[in-house]
Amino acid sequence: MITIFINGEAIKVQQSHSLRQILEANSKEQQWNLGSVAAACNQHIVPKSEWSQLTCQENDHIELYHAVAGG
Repeated sequence: MITIFINGEAIKVQQSHSLRQILEANSKEQQWNLGSVAAACNQHIVPKSEWSQLTCQENDHIELYHAVAGG
């Protein structure tokens, strides 16, 4: 198990899990709508097409962003 941070919250995950696996496993509990978020890993945007290939490492910082309408 390794520790990563998603939106500042420490989460223990399997070392071999991809970003997609981690987000999908935690989406219901955290109420994330993965269809409408963008993700960054260590301040680098990760396209959704690459979520399955990115294996998270110890102390990675993942930030999820939602588009917000308004002015």
